[in-house]
Amino acid sequence: MTENKFSKYLVYAVGEIVLVVIGILIALQINNLNEERKSQKRLANFLIEIQNNLSSDITKANYIIDKFIEEDSILRNITLNKVNLTQEKHTENRRSFTLIFEFENFRLKTKGFDGLVNNIDYIPDEYTEVMTLLNDIYIEKNNELVTLNQRVQTNTYGNRDNLKTKSGSSKFWDWELTEDMITYFQSNSYKNEVRHYFNDNHEFVTRVIRFKILAINAYKEIAKLTNTDIPIPQHVNYTYPDLERLSEFAGDYQIEQGEKHFSDSFKFIVDNNQLQWRYEYKDVNYDEEFNVPLYWHKNNIFILYQSASFWEFKKTKTGTIIYTQRMNGTRNSYIKRTKG
Repeated sequence: MTENKFSKYLVYAVGEIVLVVIGILIALQINNLNEERKSQKRLANFLIEIQNNLSSDITKANYIIDKFIEEDSILRNITLNKVNLTQEKHTENRRSFTLIFEFENFRLKTKGFDGLVNNIDYIPDEYTEVMTLLNDIYIEKNNELVTLNQRVQTNTYGNRDNLKTKSGSSKFWDWELTEDMITYFQSNSYKNEVRHYFNDNHEFVTRVIRFKILAINAYKEIAKLTNTDIPIPQHVNYTYPDLERLSEFAGDYQIEQGEKHFSDSFKFIVDNNQLQWRYEYKDVNYDEEFNVPLYWHKNNIFILYQSASFWEFKKTKTGTIIYTQRMNGTRNSYIKRTKG
């Protein structure tokens, strides 16, 4: 009888222990789920902050690219002796004189990425692709930007110091030109300084373009992951907005006017709503064609990921499509071939 009571008590005790263990496991599971939700929310908040940082930096990148396009035209005028070096035209042509004494500082906003890296211990597998992009942007590309930005800055300060040694340079900053200054701006020395400045800036802007394209990709990937209803800003885009007109740019082009060009003809196609340069490479041991994407920048201007060159398409009043390639102060114009 006693043994029977003990057995019942033991079963009851074991049952109680099992219930307690189950309760603890359920509580732990609920706690883990709550912690996971909190972690997911923190992760989403950091990603949204990264989006804001990217959006701001893309705006700055667009400004730098636009400024460089303007500088490319100025460089062309300087090297071709088309700048009017007179006191009367000093104000009008001021950018031609101040070009090598200016630089645009560009530092990526890293608060969101730093917060993500320092505060999130575990990142789910579905975030692998976007994390690869972000690491590329904020580590590799950012290091390149910092290095080249510093080089342009150092070069610019050197140009300013050089200007101080010129007679009458103090009046330059008061928008006055002395005879000595005019002689300096007409000299080969100044042209060489402009070319050196432009080469450094070309490398820097090439990295800015690469950042912009990767940043747009990262922004859109984050938008997919966070499932926010916030529309993607218009400037976070490299897809030409008028797909019907984009198809007009496709076709074969023949050189019309050129200075320094490596091909007398170009071919463009549209693939996946993106304009692409159909590039053919041939030598003794190699023969292959491949597509090089052109990324829309603004208006009818496209950019390459590989370098700071600008590809602009225009439709004349007669309906002819003309494509102009601008790079390093040179201009090459191509006209679209008509069928037949």
